[in-house]
Amino acid sequence: MYKRSSQQDSQHTPESIRGRHSFIVILLLCCLAVSVKAQESPCGNATAASVVSRPAIASATDVTQCGVAELEYGVERQWVGASSQRTDFSGGVRFGLAPNLDFHWFAGNFLSVTDTAGNRTGYGDNWLGLKYRFLPQTKRRPSFGLLYQVKAPTGDLLLGSTGKVDHQFAALLSKDIKKFHFDFNVIPQLIGRTGASGFDHNVGYAWATWLPVTKRLTLVMEPYGFTSLNDTTPGFASAMAGFSFRAHRQVYLDTGFDAGISHFAPHKRVYVGVTYAIGNIYSWIRPSQSTGVSNKEVSQKPKSSTAMPEPETRQPETTVGSPLINTGSVESSGLTESTRNEWVPVEKQKQVTSKEPDIQKTEASEIEDNSFLIEEAYNQEFGVVQHISTFTRFWNSKDWIYTFTQEWPAPGDPRHQLSYTVAALQPGAYASAGPGSGDVALNYRYQLLGNGETRIAFSPRLTLLLPLGDPSFGRGSGGTGIQTNLPLSVKLDRRFVTHWNAGATAVPHANNAAGDRGSAIGYNLGSSVIWLVHPRFNVMLEGLFNSAEQIVARDKTEWSNSLYLSPGIRWAHNFKNGLQIVPGIAAPIGAGPSTGEKGVFLYLSFEHPFRKLHE
Repeated sequence: MYKRSSQQDSQHTPESIRGRHSFIVILLLCCLAVSVKAQESPCGNATAASVVSRPAIASATDVTQCGVAELEYGVERQWVGASSQRTDFSGGVRFGLAPNLDFHWFAGNFLSVTDTAGNRTGYGDNWLGLKYRFLPQTKRRPSFGLLYQVKAPTGDLLLGSTGKVDHQFAALLSKDIKKFHFDFNVIPQLIGRTGASGFDHNVGYAWATWLPVTKRLTLVMEPYGFTSLNDTTPGFASAMAGFSFRAHRQVYLDTGFDAGISHFAPHKRVYVGVTYAIGNIYSWIRPSQSTGVSNKEVSQKPKSSTAMPEPETRQPETTVGSPLINTGSVESSGLTESTRNEWVPVEKQKQVTSKEPDIQKTEASEIEDNSFLIEEAYNQEFGVVQHISTFTRFWNSKDWIYTFTQEWPAPGDPRHQLSYTVAALQPGAYASAGPGSGDVALNYRYQLLGNGETRIAFSPRLTLLLPLGDPSFGRGSGGTGIQTNLPLSVKLDRRFVTHWNAGATAVPHANNAAGDRGSAIGYNLGSSVIWLVHPRFNVMLEGLFNSAEQIVARDKTEWSNSLYLSPGIRWAHNFKNGLQIVPGIAAPIGAGPSTGEKGVFLYLSFEHPFRKLHE
């Protein structure tokens, strides 16, 4: 669903905060109540399949399958006017609460705006909503549904957020006529006024037409527009054309282009995106007793069937400009057990049962599903040690770093894992000083939930950062630090695995290259998708965001952000004595605050038993 915001400045008033909290709490409580009830229904038997809605602005009456969670993300570039452009990385989650009810969460995860005032980066608002389908279509009647969404004003005011709670309503009609599928929306909006109480209001209209071109490819065409919101936000009309491609029953890819028709419309917009059905969450929580729904794939544009379905910003001078180098900041220097949030990967191989022979094998033959940049949630198995080397080189900043990590299971209990990471590096800004050693990381990790055999695993980590690198040449933080990371791994199906990270770092007494001292903190967010093309050959796509304080003067810091997307591949060579060698290569590409940066990432892992295992 298209999210329109008033381009006005405002403040987060107490009234808006109270309103935001009350609406969100009520909405989430409703969702929880419905989901608990739905788990008792046949929803837990539904096979996951994507119900695609991108790239259209109009929403169909089709709801996400009961119990199924879907991810929906995309990158968009919009040319608002002759001297203004906007880049969005946004998306969210849809979840089927009940057979005809689903929950929507949508967020502007990262925004970049360039206009006559300069370049600004930040975050967008969050939208929460519910969609209910009241009537399925018949031969003569279209299907009918309603969608309600409320905005939590979490976005940056300088990037277009109103700072107020907004409401959006939509009446939805969908109908299949021969090969065509039509979606028509009427979208009233209530937009909180800035600097005053009450709401401005307008109405949007969208008409999407879906036409299958091949079995997998569908053409989408759509005119849409909004009436005037107020004196400073006039109405506009635009037209869109795009394609949706079904790569898999659970995966859809899309792209599109639209151009303004009226005078005040954005000049043009291009975008690409992906929709992925993660799986049936109800079946994970409460496994079904029967197979229920068949594995039949959903059509390219799911029809409104007659039967109800079963259910980073400017860096200060002391910053080198690479996410690998720590110069008085708490951006981890490729040193932690995965600063894996910072380019320290780990390969894992688990011996598991043969209940799912296509994914898990008793013989050490396939690569465990972890990423290069993102920390996986599988501890080292009993009796096996791993040695990991990585090398990263960035072209623009001229930074390079080599890291070596060694991981050991704790004696007697593999739920506990110990590891260390050392590094050699050369920041491009201090090339004349030559390379040197960096900080050292000592890591402890506990397997709190699951393991390599289970669908979901969670393994929090605590790291002690030792300041052995020289901050005068950009090789370290200059102070002892603590870092934590929360890795979550989810096996989506036989071919796809995802990893999710959220972490924080604190260095109470950090130094920069000039010798200034201060306290610095930071946080990291990241995720990866692994495609198991073959048990010994994987394709990966990772995304990593870091935000950290840089020391710019005594007891003074500034925030610095970095964002990288990195496609890569890895493959395995297995030996009869239990040794597994895994080489890999990736191409990190800067986005948002790191736009223009690019590099190469090389990976090599040796994993082998270090003691005779019990039969």
